[in-house]
Amino acid sequence: MADETTLQALDASKPEDAALLALLAAVAFADGEVDDDEVAFLKRVLPGRTDAALRQWAKAAGARPLKLEAIAKALPTPEHRWRALRFTVRMAWKDGTLDASEKVLLEGLCAAFELPFGALDRALAELSGRGSATVDPARIVAQFKQLKWDAIDWAEGPVLGPLKKLAPPGAVGVLRIGVDGIEVLGFYREGIVAGFREGDRFLPWKDIVTFTRAATLGAAVELHTEDGRRYSLPDFRLAGIGQLLDRLYRGETTASASAAPTIVQLTESDDD
Repeated sequence: MADETTLQALDASKPEDAALLALLAAVAFADGEVDDDEVAFLKRVLPGRTDAALRQWAKAAGARPLKLEAIAKALPTPEHRWRALRFTVRMAWKDGTLDASEKVLLEGLCAAFELPFGALDRALAELSGRGSATVDPARIVAQFKQLKWDAIDWAEGPVLGPLKKLAPPGAVGVLRIGVDGIEVLGFYREGIVAGFREGDRFLPWKDIVTFTRAATLGAAVELHTEDGRRYSLPDFRLAGIGQLLDRLYRGETTASASAAPTIVQLTESDDD
């Protein structure tokens, strides 16, 4: 299993990450100041720097003209652009307000990214869901049952296998997911536990910013956390988690118009 020191946060040498860092600095300094909450966020994506060094970097980087066309070019896919927007919106809300300069920047970003009308409103609405420490278990189950997520086994309740030890004390298990008879994923009121490519982890809901569908063979979805790290689910059959997260974060409550899901329910013996 990889440890936290091997899981990189944002890397400025990568075009996609450099573009995201430029956006974070711009929105942090949009009002002419970089407050403590914004520094704390930057410290998560740029670990190893002092608060003073981060504040100085954010002021210098944020004062530079923001070349939105170049940033859009560095983020070529819609999913990468949504990811950047969601990170940037989260930064904008770190001081508890969205002032006029930040809103203008975010609206310009949506236009440069060619995102659909209402993209900013959607990202802002989603933020309330992502910022929560818990998700209603009944809502998780209801949204899951509306999905067409085949090729998996499932049962209600907490994980029962090796992943169980990663759940925080007192965490409430909601659903466990299996593939080929092996338990690989669990939904809790407080977050998600899974066997990620990067190692087994429990990710709190409040730390998950967004997800992207992985563009590599042997992977399904990458979850992106507030510290800039990425956790990938290695089996393409787990791609349904993306749709479930999307529905949970959008606050969607109506039934899907798709066909009924093809699923096989686990029995207790299946998990032994």
